Amino acid sequence: MAGSSGDCVPSIKFPRRSNGWKFQEQEAATSTIYLPEDSPAVFELVLEFLYTCVYADKSPSSREELLMIVPSLASEASLESILEHLADELEARDDHAPFGDWLMKATIRTMMVNVEVYVMADKFNILLLKETALKKITSLSDSIDSEWFSNSGLADVFLEAIRSTPSNDRGLRPIIVDLCALHMDTILGSRNDKGDPGDHEQSETTRAMWEPVLKADQDFQYEVLRVSAQANSERLAKSTESYERRMGAMGRRLGCTELGHDPMVPEIEVRSCRDYHQYIQHFLEKATNSYCATCGQTQKPIIIRRDEDIFVLRCRSCLHYTGGYSSTVATEDGIGLWPPRPTGPTTSA
Repeated sequence: MAGSSGDCVPSIKFPRRSNGWKFQEQEAATSTIYLPEDSPAVFELVLEFLYTCVYADKSPSSREELLMIVPSLASEASLESILEHLADELEARDDHAPFGDWLMKATIRTMMVNVEVYVMADKFNILLLKETALKKITSLSDSIDSEWFSNSGLADVFLEAIRSTPSNDRGLRPIIVDLCALHMDTILGSRNDKGDPGDHEQSETTRAMWEPVLKADQDFQYEVLRVSAQANSERLAKSTESYERRMGAMGRRLGCTELGHDPMVPEIEVRSCRDYHQYIQHFLEKATNSYCATCGQTQKPIIIRRDEDIFVLRCRSCLHYTGGYSSTVATEDGIGLWPPRPTGPTTSA
């Protein structure tokens, strides 16, 4: 045994919720208790933990498939050790595409097992088992990235977690909330699994897949929106602070140069720096005088980031992100009129 009975939970406490008293009455009369709503396979893992303080969160098919992929491992190797070995192998290789999809599906299946164990441990008030399952789920969740949200199996895991836990759960639910908030762009279809703008068909499929999860519980929905808004606010604050810091440094440098305090700066660099500063001001002035395509307001937008000649802005009124301005293509999407980059002599804004 992995541990003595003194180290583990000695018995199951049947819940007194709803008809819990019937369990005791039935047990006294027949020495048998029927649990029709519980999975026999998961209950077997619970019993395994009660005797050994550990449980094997594996599905036989997953383990057999893994051993075929990694035949060098011993047949008695645990699923966790096999997954760790395979993950190390994939990280060291470039041609891991055939294994990556399988690893994702195997990890999702294992995560579902641990979610079911967590739920049953909570039902029977086995705190040590609940803590053990939560640690396994936390470890598995570290592997999840945007690509996984195109897999319906992950949506099933999240839906099971939300439907089977109370709204005041402070173990499993926060993990699911954080993952959904982090990958909200992918869930809503505004970004694909590569982080790029998603195509319409894929967006519709992804949204339909995750709609039952987001609508499963109002408290869960509120928490996802709250965490997502908080994360966006923090990112916005950092982006704005970074931009203002860069512009402030640029202004100080221009001021020092004009006063002759920095004669070592080449004149061409000073001119380029001044022109760019005026270009940014000109761009913001044009955007300020136009309207937001989402809310119709004309409040001054915030520059979130700039990649070469492409800007991403955010409306101060509705907080809607918009972008796509290019020096070579003038569009009228997003915040009103997108002015082309000035080609003639630069004038002060």
